[in-house]
Amino acid sequence: MEESGEKRAEWLIFENSDYSRSFLAGRTKRRSLAANAVATEQKASKVLGLVFFTFVLCWAPFFLLNIFFAACPECSVPVHVVDTCLWLGYVSSTINPVIYTIFNRTFRAAFVRLLKCKCSR
Repeated sequence: MEESGEKRAEWLIFENSDYSRSFLAGRTKRRSLAANAVATEQKASKVLGLVFFTFVLCWAPFFLLNIFFAACPECSVPVHVVDTCLWLGYVSSTINPVIYTIFNRTFRAAFVRLLKCKCSR
């Protein structure tokens, strides 16, 4: 009986020691870092998915039109439709910085600094 009392006393000493507090704090910090890493990865996946989706959406008409031309060489399509499909593909490259600016705080700050162009003369 006395042995279990000693163990209990040792446990109470351990529980209140600096070691146990630092151990528990370290474990909490690791869990927090792991949760942040997962959240960051999920956000990056969403941005990547959005960039991919806009790329496909913008370039699909151009490539479908080229497949149409290959399948039916004698068919004609108005020039403005061809030009619109091509320019829609170019717009894809313009949309990417906008997507990154909306979803990434660091990119947004750098982009704003670039647009302000604070040059000391």
